[in-house]
Amino acid sequence: MEAVRKYLKRLIKPTVAVIKIRKPLNAEEGYRVIKALKKIPSRNIQALAIVINTGSGAPGQSEILAQRIKWACEKRKISVYTFAEDLCISGGYYLLSLGDKAYADGSSLVGGIGSVIGHADDWRLFRRYYVDTELITTGERTFAAAMANLTQEAPQEKRESSRQMLQSLVEDTHKKFVEHVEAHRKDKLKVPQEEKTDSIYSGDVYAGRRALELGLIDGIGTYQETLKKLFPEARQVDFTKQTFWERLDDFMYGISVRTSVENALVGQVLGRVRSGLWSANKK
Repeated sequence: MEAVRKYLKRLIKPTVAVIKIRKPLNAEEGYRVIKALKKIPSRNIQALAIVINTGSGAPGQSEILAQRIKWACEKRKISVYTFAEDLCISGGYYLLSLGDKAYADGSSLVGGIGSVIGHADDWRLFRRYYVDTELITTGERTFAAAMANLTQEAPQEKRESSRQMLQSLVEDTHKKFVEHVEAHRKDKLKVPQEEKTDSIYSGDVYAGRRALELGLIDGIGTYQETLKKLFPEARQVDFTKQTFWERLDDFMYGISVRTSVENALVGQVLGRVRSGLWSANKK
């Protein structure tokens, strides 16, 4: 009877759900995190902890994850605590600022409230190896056309027009990022409003202790020790940790994808071989 009582006590012990994000915020990582959020039970959950270690993220995916995290907390009527590990900039900070309380280590890199579009001007490389490229679009204002027009080979007028278009896109994305931070940390930021643009909203990155001084985070500490202080009776459960069957499922999915690609490639090769033999026979 005592063993049953201990088992039931362990079964109903309060839980802090932990979600770990350690890759760039793209569709694959978003799917993994949303899948983990769905596994969190509705009962006996005291809080949700998001542990972040990433330095990049797609704007759309960052917003989708932020909305799903908020929805998961509202559904269970719990608070969300966010933690920065080594790196928490760009899309990482987008999620860190979401927390009711945000923490980082003293040496964590935090911030990067900015937006960027990168482009490699590779026309010299292509010319060297005699690679010709052709882009067919519905207009010169498409994203692909704008990126193509940034090369030195494009006319000056097209380069400037494309640069202005992409700059406008970057500024719109940055504006959304700033609005998100203001919505979640406006009263906590310790920087005068008129100085925010040239400091925290300029894309700068800060060490954890400096981030605390600026109000970008609420405290210094790792997620294990902080959660232990806040919820001493609760256990910490990592819901992003895959079970054996989930790992096996992902492994088999990877095999099926590779097999499909290999079959497609083999099919193409055999098709060309048959085509060549057929042509030779006709001659």
